[in-house]
Amino acid sequence: MKIRILFTFCLYLAFATIASAQESHIFTMDDVVNLARIQSPDSYIAKHRFRSQFWQYRSFKATKLPQMGFSATLPSYNRSIDGVEQPDGTVSYLERQFLDTYGAINIRQQLGFSGGEVFLTSGLRRYDNISDGGSSTSYTSSPIVNVGVSQPLFQYNYYKWAKKLEPMRYEEARRSYLESLESISEKAVMEFFSLLSTQIELQIAEKNMAAYDTLFRLSQGRFQMGKIPETDLLQIELQLLQATANVENCKISYDNQLIQFKSFLRLQDNKDVVIIPPQIEKYLVLDVEDVLTKTITNTSIALGFQRRLIEAQSELNRSKMDGRFDADIYAAFGLTATGAKFIDAYRHPLDQQQVRVGLSIPIYDWGVARGKIKMAESNIELTQTQVQQDELDLIQEIYVKVARFNMQQQQITIAAKSDTIAQKSYQLTQQRYMAGKDVTFLDINNAQIQSDNALKSYYNVLMNYWRSYYELRRLTLFDWEQQEKLDFDEKSLL
Repeated sequence: MKIRILFTFCLYLAFATIASAQESHIFTMDDVVNLARIQSPDSYIAKHRFRSQFWQYRSFKATKLPQMGFSATLPSYNRSIDGVEQPDGTVSYLERQFLDTYGAINIRQQLGFSGGEVFLTSGLRRYDNISDGGSSTSYTSSPIVNVGVSQPLFQYNYYKWAKKLEPMRYEEARRSYLESLESISEKAVMEFFSLLSTQIELQIAEKNMAAYDTLFRLSQGRFQMGKIPETDLLQIELQLLQATANVENCKISYDNQLIQFKSFLRLQDNKDVVIIPPQIEKYLVLDVEDVLTKTITNTSIALGFQRRLIEAQSELNRSKMDGRFDADIYAAFGLTATGAKFIDAYRHPLDQQQVRVGLSIPIYDWGVARGKIKMAESNIELTQTQVQQDELDLIQEIYVKVARFNMQQQQITIAAKSDTIAQKSYQLTQQRYMAGKDVTFLDINNAQIQSDNALKSYYNVLMNYWRSYYELRRLTLFDWEQQEKLDFDEKSLL
C-alpha cells in the first residue's frame, strides 16, 4: 500500500506538471462529483422537477386560504319582444330594450373537514330601461355582505384526502430530489473513472511502446551477435508495431471519453483534463440494520409505499360515494335594497334569506356503482400485495448491497497488493532479459500483461467502492462519512 500511495503521488506530480504547462483542468473525484451536482444536465432536470412539485404543493396550500374575486357584467344589452302581463290578466307583447350592469366582490373559503364552502358576497346592479316609451334607471344592492354556506352531505371529500396526500407527495418530491443528486454523484463517479481508465490505458500504452522500443534495439544487437534467434527478434518487432498502434487507438478512446466527460459536466472550453486518482483515507464498515432503518425512515421509496396505500383507500371512498344517495344544503343570509338613485340603493336595506336542500337518489344503475366499489376493493388488496413484495425486495437489496460494500476494503487491499507484485515482477523480468539471463520474450510479454491488468483491476475495484458508497447514500439519504442526514435549501432552487 505504501508503494501504491507513492506511485499515486508521483502520478499527481506528473499530472500537475503537464496541466501547468498546457493550462489543463485538474480534477479530483470530489471536484467532479460537486461540479456534476451543480451544472450537469441531469442536475437541471432534477431542479425543474422539484420546482414543479413545489409549486403544485404551494397551489394546494393556497386553496385552504380565503379566495377573493371580483365579477362583473359591463354591461349586458338586451332588445327583445316579451310578453308582459297586464292588470286585467291579459298578456301584451311589447318591445323591451335595456342595459343590465352588475358587479360583485366575493370571498370563498373551503371547509376541508366537510368538503363544503363558506362564501361572502357584496354586489351592486344597475338596470337602465331604454325602451321607446321612455327611459328609467334603478339600482339593486347587497350593501351588507351576504353570508352563505354550500355543503354536500354524502359526496367524496377531495380536500379530506388531499390534506393527507399532498404533504406526502411534496415530501416525496424533496426526497426524490436528494436521491437524484446522489444518482448524479454515482454517474459522476462512473464518468470520472471512465476517463481515468482511458487516461491510464494511454499511459500504459506509451510506457509499453517505449519499453518494446528499448527491447527491440537491444535485441537487434543480440541477434547480430548470435545470442537470440531471428524468431525472437521478429516477435519483439511485432510487439513494438502493435504497441505503437495501440497508442493511437488509446488516444482515440481517450479523446472520445474526454468529449463525453466534458459534455456531462458542461465544460465548453478546449482545455485538456487531468484526472487525479483518488485515495481512501478511512474505510467504512456499515451495519445492515442501521442502513435498513435509515432507508425506511429517510427515503422516498418507503414514503411512496404509504402514499400508494392511502391513494387506494381514497379511490375506494370515491367509489362508495359517487353515484349513491346524495344531498346538499345551500343557505344564505344578507341584506338588499333598491332605489331609483344610487344612494337610495343603500338606504333602509331589507333582509333576505335563501335555503335549499337538494336530493339525488339513484333507483337502479345495473350494478355500475357496485362494480366500481368491487374494483376499488380489489385494487386495495393488489396495492397491499405489491407494497409488501416491494418492501421485501428492498430489504433483500439492502442486505446484498451492504454486504458487497463491506467487502470492498478487502478487495481494494488485494487489488493494490496484486498490482504492486505484478509491477515488481514485470520490472525484474525485464531487467533479467536485458541482462541476458535465461528469460524468454514470452516471459516478458506475460509479465507485462499481468502488470497492465493488475493496474486496471485496482482502479476498477476503487471505482466499485465509490460507486457503491454513493449508491448507499442514495438508498439511505445519509452521509456515512459525516454521519448526518442529507438535506438541501429549497429557496436556493426557486
